[in-house]
Amino acid sequence: MRRTISVVLAIALSLPATTTHVALAAPASLPSLLDSRISSFSGGAGIVVQDGVTGKILYQHDPDEEVITASLYKLGVLLEAERRVDAATLRYTDSITIEPEDVTEDGSYESAGTTLTLDDALEQMITVSDNGAALALQRILGAHEINTTLAALKIQPFTLAEDPNDDNVASPRAIATFFTLLAQRTLVSRAASDRMLQRLERQEINDRLPAQLPPGTVVAHKTGNLGFATHDAGVIYGKAGDPVVVVAMTWDSPEDEAIDLIQSIGSLVYANALASPTNVTYAVPQQPVSATAGRPLVQTIRLTNLGPNDWRLNDPDPFTLMWEMADAGGKIVGRSAHLPLWDIGVGKAVDYPIVIDMPATAGDYKVTFGLADRANGALASVGAPTASMTVRSHAPFLVSLGVSISSVLHRDEASAAIVTFTPLADLAAVTQLQLGWRVIDRTSRVISEGALPVGAAKPGPSSSYLVPFVAPAIRGPFTLELYALTEGRAASAVIRKTVEIDAPRTYGGDPAPGLSSRPSPSPRP
Repeated sequence: MRRTISVVLAIALSLPATTTHVALAAPASLPSLLDSRISSFSGGAGIVVQDGVTGKILYQHDPDEEVITASLYKLGVLLEAERRVDAATLRYTDSITIEPEDVTEDGSYESAGTTLTLDDALEQMITVSDNGAALALQRILGAHEINTTLAALKIQPFTLAEDPNDDNVASPRAIATFFTLLAQRTLVSRAASDRMLQRLERQEINDRLPAQLPPGTVVAHKTGNLGFATHDAGVIYGKAGDPVVVVAMTWDSPEDEAIDLIQSIGSLVYANALASPTNVTYAVPQQPVSATAGRPLVQTIRLTNLGPNDWRLNDPDPFTLMWEMADAGGKIVGRSAHLPLWDIGVGKAVDYPIVIDMPATAGDYKVTFGLADRANGALASVGAPTASMTVRSHAPFLVSLGVSISSVLHRDEASAAIVTFTPLADLAAVTQLQLGWRVIDRTSRVISEGALPVGAAKPGPSSSYLVPFVAPAIRGPFTLELYALTEGRAASAVIRKTVEIDAPRTYGGDPAPGLSSRPSPSPRP
């Protein structure tokens, strides 16, 4: 029998000044649920779940594996900077200059020569994982000094490379120790711990541990990506303010599979250790979904029942699915009725098609999915996981777009793009079509964007053009989004291509044959 769930008022909490803590206890189902979920993961995973107040281990899997940290090394940099601020040997107003050697091919958002305050550099390093700011801070603070501080606090093994040929490494247990001391407000000092927690709460990369938690859940965390390594670690706060530390470090798996695992871990821990168990995980699109304004969108999402009981349509009050839509300003503009779910056994998943009625006004909308029952309505208020996706609504498209372009581009240099427009409507009134583009990094940040003039579509079934595309002044692997524009609005669906932006080629001082050079827009901050 499924337990009766009492509805409580959902209140978005900040960190409480005082709270009565009841020691968290991992229910019998949590270890088996986590074991089951991790067993289906194709790569390696080091997981630690720990009571943030008592330090009691609630679950662990390969906790002592030494793993390349990716951007989790920035936690050590943050710690050392805050230690020195606490000791009054550094001030938040001190200047930090980003040198050429600090700028990486991927993940650096400030150019060499940029000067930031210490406060701004720490904010960039943590909230958007800026590599340039992080490496400038590490250079100034010193890897050896950072390692000394970590060792003194017994946060080990956690070392930053002092030799450029070595890697930054840490164990999941060491990262959990860092966050447990932070949650206990004993990392350096209470004041320094509070400052670090507040900064980590402002994290803007929230596609992992927080992704399927109820809206308003407070999570102070840091992510890490390095191709073969995908991590997230931090403190998740329950509705009563109880903190639980969750560390998930993965390696040797596709990034999307790792992200899906980490989302599931966050959802399972929250539902079992911090809230009433209505255990479900969702697989929803990570990129914006295109839809036509005023027309229904059919979207399939995957639901997995993670226990403790089978879901049956013939239950007295079966679980149902609901969705709610908010516009860019957060105003609720639509919601569904209760959608009956099929029979789903424990550990089983189904692909569930949903019809979403789109508003007549074009724009970006956030659609959130969650479980409900008829007795209580939406169950997010009692900790049931939710999942959200972005729907990008547009006026009916005018053309179908085709683009052929090399997968290897060169910064500040033109490459030939063959652009084909196929009419989907009468284009007699369209005087100009443009090729819009966006360059997006691995964290889904738009790094640079712009538009290129192409011309009006010619009579006939389709028309093709040769367009010079000048890659922006960045380097590394990116997603290139391309779409037709007319009069400032989208005229086609988005095409996504994976590209590598490399150093410029040389042509003896001359531009690339047949292509005129044109300036590219500056990267967005």
